[in-house]
Amino acid sequence: MELTSIITLVAYLVLVLSLAIGFLFGLKRGLVRSSIRLGTFLVFVIIAGLITIPISNAVANIDISGIGWVVVSNLPDGITALLLQNEQISQAAADMPSVLSLIESLPSAIISIVIFMLLVLVMSFLSWIVYVIIEKFALKQSRLERKAKKQIKQDKKNLKGQIAKPSSVQVIVPKENRRRWLGSAVGLVFGFLFIFCLFVPISSLTSTISEIAASPSSPVVSAESDSEFLSETSSDLLKYYLGEETISYVDAFSQSVPGKMLTLGGFDDVIFDALTSVSVNNENFAFRKDVLNLTKVYDEYVFLVDEIGASENYKNVNFDKIEKILNSVLDMGIVRILAEEAVPYALTFVYDSETFVNFEYNQEVKAALDNVVESLKSSKSGFVNTLKSDLSSILKICQAACQVGLVDSWVGGERDLSTLVSSLSVEDYKLINSLTENLTSSYTLRCILTGGLNVAFEVVQDQTNDELYLGDLDQNKIDWALA
Repeated sequence: MELTSIITLVAYLVLVLSLAIGFLFGLKRGLVRSSIRLGTFLVFVIIAGLITIPISNAVANIDISGIGWVVVSNLPDGITALLLQNEQISQAAADMPSVLSLIESLPSAIISIVIFMLLVLVMSFLSWIVYVIIEKFALKQSRLERKAKKQIKQDKKNLKGQIAKPSSVQVIVPKENRRRWLGSAVGLVFGFLFIFCLFVPISSLTSTISEIAASPSSPVVSAESDSEFLSETSSDLLKYYLGEETISYVDAFSQSVPGKMLTLGGFDDVIFDALTSVSVNNENFAFRKDVLNLTKVYDEYVFLVDEIGASENYKNVNFDKIEKILNSVLDMGIVRILAEEAVPYALTFVYDSETFVNFEYNQEVKAALDNVVESLKSSKSGFVNTLKSDLSSILKICQAACQVGLVDSWVGGERDLSTLVSSLSVEDYKLINSLTENLTSSYTLRCILTGGLNVAFEVVQDQTNDELYLGDLDQNKIDWALA
């Protein structure tokens, strides 16, 4: 028997066994007792979910320096030291404190998966103890049954001692529970919820891997020139690094009926993300969710690039798809955490590049870009939200430039002033209208515009040997509402 078949068979056996045990116990207990058992289990599982993260943090920070071969104090320190051995990560962490905070938080997120599974077992046992206490001392039916048993025992004792006088105590023996089949239904629910909670990490991870692996592979877009553009999608990369055999094992569980049932319509992903989420800079990062979103964004990007390459022009570029891709990236938890520090960090590489260093007005451009970054940081809407809005304005201008044919002309080598001027009047001055509408509505573009004009003023001043002084523009003193 193949391993995939064994995995599928085990999945069926585990689910059927859990349901069967729940059914039998429910049938024996009846409706009331089964409902109490289910209620106590749900309460304790909720408690398990609430204490998983604190316990994971405590376990991650246990001092392990006493172990002979261990040279670090705890897991976060060990993983941090391991990752910082990489020169690029070390440099990024030095300039971006959020990277270090994120790295230090990851061990707790990973441990929480195991902690939750263990807590489900522990809480199931504790909830059973609470159920037994309630069943023995709180249920009227149980008290009557105990009283009846005691009376029967006493009657037998009296008969054995030949006591003729009958007992004057009349005990009402409870009738047989006529709703045991309803109890069995509740027991089925309990059996399913138990195995669901226990398998949340497994079902969530396997379903996510299967979803990525099932995404479209190697898109082929044919152009009129009979050229083809083949690109690797996320599914191709996943199969390459994990191997198709490993993916088949994952699919054997996730694509089986038990695997589908245990996802509970995606609720397992919600629980998994809540357990493994990391909070840095008041932003949450859920590893599974962000990885899945990243694969979708990457695939959209691959398809878009192939589509542009096949069309051989930029007039019909789908900018709605581009904006959707950018918004998806900026909505990722890890991007929202790192963006405010990552953008200035990335600009340092631009400033150090040979092209920028040799540019005559590099200091003016640097000042304009630094002003943009500071304006984004001080925005009331937040760094990422303001950046998202500004990028939307920039995309609208780029879309207009593509639609009037300016981009095709420049790519084709027609990079002169006459080409730029002629494109301004195309399609009822579409490019000019887009420029005037979006330049004034975006704070980032205002910074770029005023910075660019100041550079142009300096060029004019240098060309006239300082005979014509135009001064400097201050964007904060311009009434952009009238522009």
